[in-house]
Amino acid sequence: MDIFTMIDSQPAQLRQDYFRAKSSDKAEGITRVVVAGMGGSALGAEIVKEAFRDTLRVPLEISRGYSVSEMLDEHTLFIASSYSGNTEETLVCLEQAIRLNTQIAVITSGGKLLEEADQRGFDIARLAPNVQPRLAVFANLKALVEILDYYNLLEFSDIDRELMDLANWLDVYKAQFSLDNTGDNQIKDLASKLSGKIPMVYTSSNLQSAGYKWKIDINENAKNLAFYNYYPELNHNEMNGWILPSSKDNLVVVQLVSGLDNGRNLKRMHLMPKLLEEYGFVHHTFKAPGQTYLQQLFMTILAGDYLSAYLAELNHVDAVAVELVEKFKKKLL
Repeated sequence: MDIFTMIDSQPAQLRQDYFRAKSSDKAEGITRVVVAGMGGSALGAEIVKEAFRDTLRVPLEISRGYSVSEMLDEHTLFIASSYSGNTEETLVCLEQAIRLNTQIAVITSGGKLLEEADQRGFDIARLAPNVQPRLAVFANLKALVEILDYYNLLEFSDIDRELMDLANWLDVYKAQFSLDNTGDNQIKDLASKLSGKIPMVYTSSNLQSAGYKWKIDINENAKNLAFYNYYPELNHNEMNGWILPSSKDNLVVVQLVSGLDNGRNLKRMHLMPKLLEEYGFVHHTFKAPGQTYLQQLFMTILAGDYLSAYLAELNHVDAVAVELVEKFKKKLL
């Protein structure tokens, strides 16, 4: 399956059911959720944390590393998220959660994580195999939402209906960015302007997970360096780094703007273009489409997927392969 077909199919991931409860006793009194994952397997949790921050009944924390013990207690729901099921860091964290007798659920497509979950009777959200994790983020997110809903940790009357409606809207709106659109295609045009450059993605405060997704998609799909930051944080540190180097020929700023952001942040983003030009930056703006926050967030994420695929074509690289990552993993063995 080619990269564009994979991207096109992503809204459909929000319509699927992934979770099945296996444990006989559903824990009560959960006061915190901890998700352990790396890369795309952690990004679903980042999006949930951002998109559903007003409906989460308990704090949701994310662990990217080898240690999670300090975050766990008897009132924690621990979720091990690894698309392959073989992510080293996540498996180490799972061992710690098992030792602490924490309530456990897993999100995976197979590997050692699925074997362990089957053997121990953990609740499982099983993803379809043979997809790159960064292109299964909506599936990972939906699986996590199903787990949270099962444990009554989301204040939503019908989250499945909400995500179904969102998927339907995305399927219609994505056409303007897809490969089939041979007319005016803002994202394809933007990719051509980023070719040969190092993008710096600056986002509205409510699009942070989308900005990070743009960065990792450009890294993994286009094999291209990229960086990201968000408002207002970048106004307190990163912009001081604009002074050097004096030449910004290889750098380009892309602002991801949500009209639903805080008014002060919108003013900051309005003031930035003139300042960027003063310091020698080329800059572009992508305004998040949609009327609702979920539409804006998810469509911006999907737009970044398409952009990175177009940029991969311009860079003459295989968008699906992750050879350098696999090569490094072998050295760790």
